[in-house]
Amino acid sequence: AKEAGLTKISVIEFGVANGRGLIAMAKYAQLVSEKLQIEILVFGFDSGEGMPEYEGYKDHPEIYITGDYPMQQPDKLKTILPSNTKLVILNLNKEDWTAYIPSSAPIGFISIDVDYYSSTKNILNHLRLLKPEFILPNTLFYFDDIILDNHNNYQGELLAINELLLCLFLFVVYKKEIRRLVIVK
Repeated sequence: AKEAGLTKISVIEFGVANGRGLIAMAKYAQLVSEKLQIEILVFGFDSGEGMPEYEGYKDHPEIYITGDYPMQQPDKLKTILPSNTKLVILNLNKEDWTAYIPSSAPIGFISIDVDYYSSTKNILNHLRLLKPEFILPNTLFYFDDIILDNHNNYQGELLAINELLLCLFLFVVYKKEIRRLVIVK
């Protein structure tokens, strides 16, 4: 970002739950901002209500229950977040989150912890439609559930990732023994 002449970037967490991850992200963003002299805006997106109703087997109904991981005190969380951080309450399956990201602060990091295929797919579909100035070409992604033994290529976050990459003429091969994604062109 600095080499590109940018003065600020955005980092995002989808699936805030109790807020520990968002608070940690905000603290690290402040440290990196001071070190690199780049402003980092932190956004946390969550419904506030926990897991939505599942939309089918792809959402892992055998693992997750509607209402799992609700935000306990979103108003309190908002009061303890630093000034560089914004908590946005919205339905990730029905609403567009991209309007909250300023073009002057392109996305440099995204953490997706929404568990469901449908929620992940919606996030990635909106991301795919972003204009190039809203996202850095070397944006890092973190998906929490793809390494769990009970997650696979046919359900959840990993299926949504694979479908998006197939749309982009790429294919993800999941190497379970080394627990990471390998992109093969």
